[in-house]
Amino acid sequence: MKLENAIIHVNSLHPSASQVKDILIKLNFEDVWTNKKVLNYSSFIQDIKERVKLLFIQETNTRLNNSTRAVVYKHIRV
Repeated sequence: MKLENAIIHVNSLHPSASQVKDILIKLNFEDVWTNKKVLNYSSFIQDIKERVKLLFIQETNTRLNNSTRAVVYKHIRV
């Protein structure tokens, strides 16, 4: 399946090509952008979902660790 078709199914907002490229690169899917296709669409979608979740967790933890306003939260979170 071509990348353009996969993106249309995933996001009905139709982001610009540069936005799609930036997202794929941020999620370590530069090869998908370069090849313009995926071998297994279902697996690709699952991988994207997982990487988005992990990226969110990493970025949230980084923001909390760098925040001076979250001092109490940093000490009580599990």
